[in-house]
Amino acid sequence: MAVIATVPSVVFKTRVRDESIGRPNPFRWQDHTTEELFAGKRVVVFSLP
Repeated sequence: MAVIATVPSVVFKTRVRDESIGRPNPFRWQDHTTEELFAGKRVVVFSLP
């Protein structure tokens, strides 16, 4: 198990609902960074094969 002091800087591409689009699929892409999501928080990251 590795312990890292900081979370690496990553940009997550997410889909968010935007009713102003006015189509049957009212979603758009929005970027979120690890700094925005995890700033000032303790984070546990795990993965599965």
